[in-house]
Amino acid sequence: MIIPYVLPPETFIKNLKRAAKLEKRITKQRSHTFYLDQIASLTGFASWSLLHKKLDGMFFGDPQYNKLRNKINSGIARVLPHTAKDYVIHDLTTYLNNTFERGAYPPATETKCSYQKINVRDEIEEYYKGVYPDNLLQEAIEILEKMDSWSYDDDLIFDYDILDSGN
Repeated sequence: MIIPYVLPPETFIKNLKRAAKLEKRITKQRSHTFYLDQIASLTGFASWSLLHKKLDGMFFGDPQYNKLRNKINSGIARVLPHTAKDYVIHDLTTYLNNTFERGAYPPATETKCSYQKINVRDEIEEYYKGVYPDNLLQEAIEILEKMDSWSYDDDLIFDYDILDSGN
């Protein structure tokens, strides 16, 4: 599966560290390193430091990077059960923000132009179905649909009748 926007390795590493740190705070049972090692175990690495070293040496768009990322994302709920939903929402918000324009736009009559809103569910499911556990994906989509609206930034639609009349 090809995902149109994939986080660069350094951002992916930062997001995983953030999620592991939050898991530690919520559970108050294990160390930050424990949760990072659990993430590494999803990809077959014995420790976070080995996975981190491997990810650090990869470049954006590397097929091996995408494979590792997909393994982690598909198993994230098993190793970070309390913060996996937050992690998925954060990741999908990053995708939406980097692919579309964000915000509520006034109707065409007020601005003389309008934006074509995207269907958040369709857009995310097209690229992320099977990347995360389905229950997490569906919960994240429901939250993102309520958060804000996104539109195609290159599909600005002008009302030519208004513009031609000199108004």
